[in-house]
Amino acid sequence: MYYMKDLVKGFVKWFIIVLLTLNVILWVSIIARCQTHPKHDSIADVEDTAGFISVKFLSKDDRLIYWKREMKREVKLSSFGYDKYTKFVDKLEGDLCILYCKTHSFAYIVTQCKE
Repeated sequence: MYYMKDLVKGFVKWFIIVLLTLNVILWVSIIARCQTHPKHDSIADVEDTAGFISVKFLSKDDRLIYWKREMKREVKLSSFGYDKYTKFVDKLEGDLCILYCKTHSFAYIVTQCKE
């Protein structure tokens, strides 16, 4: 009887570990799939959702550009997604001007701001 409890506990621990592993794999695949910029219905939709912002560059990895924007009463830290179609005009340093999709927070054109 004592061995049966150990067997059941071991099976439950194994089952939980397998479920957690599958859950992590599922979320990683969902996140990786969502990193591409979804297509808009029309060019008018692209134009309606396009925005322009000037920010201070922090860093970049293989899918995100991290930035900071200091305003009067707050500091915003955020990021924009990008892919192979995003155009990088200049070096990524200092103040950047970014043309981006407001809906998907995705960069179209990234360039240094000119004074």
